[in-house]
Amino acid sequence: MLPLRLILCLIYLHIIFLVNAISYDELFNGYLKNDLNTQKLQLELDSARHNLQLFYYQNLVDFSLKTDGTLTFSEDEIALDFTPELSLKFPEWRNTSFSFQLPTNIALSGTDSDTSYIPDVYLYAQTDIFPFKKKITAKDVQLLSLKRTILEKERNIAQQILSIRIDFLSLLKEAFQAKYNIDEAQVDHNDAIRDLSLAKLQGYGENSLEYKRLNLAVSKKLRLINEQKRIYQQKLRHLATECGLEIDELPSDIPETELPDINSFILERYKDYENAVYTKHKNDLSRKASKNEKNFQLAGGVGYEAKTNNSKNNYTTDSKSHYIEPGLNASYNGFSAGVGVNIPLTQNSRPELTFSMNWSPLTIAQTNIENKIMALEEKGEQLDIAQIIKNYKIKFDELLLKKETLEWQRNTYKAEQEIYMQQAEEYEKRYNAGYISKSEYERGIIEYQSAVTQNLLGKIERLIFISETENLFLPENKATKGE
Repeated sequence: MLPLRLILCLIYLHIIFLVNAISYDELFNGYLKNDLNTQKLQLELDSARHNLQLFYYQNLVDFSLKTDGTLTFSEDEIALDFTPELSLKFPEWRNTSFSFQLPTNIALSGTDSDTSYIPDVYLYAQTDIFPFKKKITAKDVQLLSLKRTILEKERNIAQQILSIRIDFLSLLKEAFQAKYNIDEAQVDHNDAIRDLSLAKLQGYGENSLEYKRLNLAVSKKLRLINEQKRIYQQKLRHLATECGLEIDELPSDIPETELPDINSFILERYKDYENAVYTKHKNDLSRKASKNEKNFQLAGGVGYEAKTNNSKNNYTTDSKSHYIEPGLNASYNGFSAGVGVNIPLTQNSRPELTFSMNWSPLTIAQTNIENKIMALEEKGEQLDIAQIIKNYKIKFDELLLKKETLEWQRNTYKAEQEIYMQQAEEYEKRYNAGYISKSEYERGIIEYQSAVTQNLLGKIERLIFISETENLFLPENKATKGE
């Protein structure tokens, strides 16, 4: 515990201000409130979540209802012809789809009772047969990307808060460094005064060159003190503006936080690595989806159709013909073929076989080139991951060394502060006993305060190190391994 007189002297010298002191938490919370980027990132996160909802609506079930129509006018009647069409598709259920058409004629005016009728009906269902298991498609990649976007937006918010903390700590460090420079300048000024006093004792007169040189040095050191005070006030005003607060003096203490265990920052938590693994995973799915489009695919379907064989004025129920239409469609690397059978359900009618074929000869050559390009892309991604692993090992060693340095500094600064406190107490006793001058006594107080400021700077450096390290890695148990 410092003697009361020493504390009062510290206050007098404006080294520690107890009036209008502000805490570290108040400063940081003020700085955090002034940040608008976090709010913007939250809006981006909300938008990403809505995009995912929109994807589900658009792709899980594709439902549509449409129609087209014609209004005709004649001397006998006004009639409306339209074709309602209903379609349902379930991409997740092996691309199963259903479609239904019902061409309709309605007489809006006229005397013919048979002018309103439903001439045709068409119903068709289709699903994938091969491959037997669900294949990777471009929509799967799109879904993965949408989910990843949400994850990255969440991480961006956490990273923004860390960045804000680092920026704040950097400003605070600059202000404390400016304060430390004042202490050092005051020590130099005190030394210059001591040298001048010794010159007087040695008999140098005020008109001697040595006395003038030492007196000029005192003036120069005093100018440096005032310059450092000006810089300090500038830093203090800048910090006050950024925090939106009135600041008369820096906090008298900084939170003491234990440094993290560097061994816990494994490769899977390294952000660059996790991002590279995800990128390769997504691109692997894209390449697989691209190849699946050219692999052998087989789809089957069956339909029902009812057609009228007469004109609308002679339409009767018996005039309808009913058909069952099973079919298969196959495709492979630029070649596609389809076959269908139109099977009448009425007597004395014969089935009809329909088929189609399409072949793009250049597709095979194009596919081979695309496969080579994709192989090169994959190899490049593997090299990127290998380089990131190398960078991680270098960064890991740097973090270990930095932690060791900061631990050494903490122990050293604490020990120095204790020594300078004891020295300040001893200087006070000697000054009271008349053994040392006032300038020597003040020098001891300033050196102690310099040690206090240096200790606070060390705490800030450790907080910056913690935040910067956390900014390089994902939180524990949050590595997605590319998913």
